[in-house]
Amino acid sequence: MRRRIRVVEIAEVFEAIRRRSDLPDPFPPDVLGEAERARPVGGSREDLRDIPFVTIDPPDALDLDQAIHLEPRAGGGIRLRYAIADVPAFVTPGGALDSEARRRGTTVYCPDRRIPLHPPVLSEGRASLLPGEDRAAVVFDVDLDSTGDVERFDLVRATIRVRERFDYATVQSAFDAGDPPEPISLLRRFGETRIARGIERGALSVRLPEQEVVRVGDRWTIVSRPELPAERWNAEASLLAGMIGAEIMLDAGTGILRTLPPATEDATSTLRAVAARLGVDGADAVTPAELLSGLDPALPRHLAVFEAATRLLRESGYVGFAGGSPAGDVQHAGVAAPYAHVTAPLRRLADRFALAACVAAASGRPVPDWVTEAVEEIAATMEKTEGRAGQVEAQCLNATEAWVMGERIGDRFLAVVLARDDKATEIWIDDPPVLARAAGIEAEPGEVIEVEVEAIEVDSGNIRFSRTD
Repeated sequence: MRRRIRVVEIAEVFEAIRRRSDLPDPFPPDVLGEAERARPVGGSREDLRDIPFVTIDPPDALDLDQAIHLEPRAGGGIRLRYAIADVPAFVTPGGALDSEARRRGTTVYCPDRRIPLHPPVLSEGRASLLPGEDRAAVVFDVDLDSTGDVERFDLVRATIRVRERFDYATVQSAFDAGDPPEPISLLRRFGETRIARGIERGALSVRLPEQEVVRVGDRWTIVSRPELPAERWNAEASLLAGMIGAEIMLDAGTGILRTLPPATEDATSTLRAVAARLGVDGADAVTPAELLSGLDPALPRHLAVFEAATRLLRESGYVGFAGGSPAGDVQHAGVAAPYAHVTAPLRRLADRFALAACVAAASGRPVPDWVTEAVEEIAATMEKTEGRAGQVEAQCLNATEAWVMGERIGDRFLAVVLARDDKATEIWIDDPPVLARAAGIEAEPGEVIEVEVEAIEVDSGNIRFSRTD
């Protein structure tokens, strides 16, 4: 008889994971009160309510940080207007909201609920770029030439009104049908052009399957959603804003950057060796960026190459600096340029400070003292709280994988071998979508093997497999 695990048990595991991580929850009364009273400040704003901005987000998202509008320019160029929720206008430096946000650092997304950075009255209400409402925003106004290079950019504080809210699947379907919405009819050309420019710079795109824990009726399960082209196109707008923000802050001598050191020679050599062993033609003749851009995540051997590429993207961090240029390498190797988080201030603490620095510097004003005095502290807070959030989210996912496999003990599955070290072999199973480390299994990256589920531990997220082929 297969073991059945009650829904309440996995829900209790999620709660235990949150308790062990000491996540701050709920909001204190003074923070809720300040959030209820908060209204946008910050001086004059341009009236951009005639621009038909739209948002593109997951269907269940309410904390909408970004809105986008694209229009053609003479000569084949594109004008991008990218609106970001003006969270700095709502949060008083040194106030209760500010202090609580510094304690939380980032929104944590668990399967059963989220632990937000800001109270929902702001993050899902007054500050969120919800359609049909006048909203305070910071707008990146960027002119691109026909090759995707930036010719001009500006930052303005504005009032906008989002016309419509889309999700990625709806946008992709519209492009596939040849009838994309007018405000984003250029999204494909914008995204593909910017992706091509990124490959030329050396930007790395590691396209491993993404797992999502969802509730179907009264049961939790895991799904794997393939990355849609529309998601990559839309992400290029955020990446471009982050590169512009980094440039502004570096010129101003004050800000917070997201950094990633260059890949080690060992990591790059390993990537090329894995690719060559798995039959990827020309692995030694192209850059890592070019190599990854030609891979198909639907092919098992290419999945193993993507897994090897994750070793190129390690030791990311934040650097806060004031009064001049930051010490050391300020590049983000994954983006292949200086980069900053500026586009998700509802969900990430650093973005509010970086966005405030960018707005001031772009308008020729000094960066506010409350930003300058805090940049190093905020950088350290982000490293700590993002690490905590990542651990919580990973533990919840691992627990759900074990819970799902608890009803499949004795069943056999085809698995793709992604990587192997002295302790375990990393495998990927398509259905249900499970990524696991299997001890005692010997196989080479890229192999497709058969495994059997022997035992599980939901609390720890461990699954024990044996090889059966």
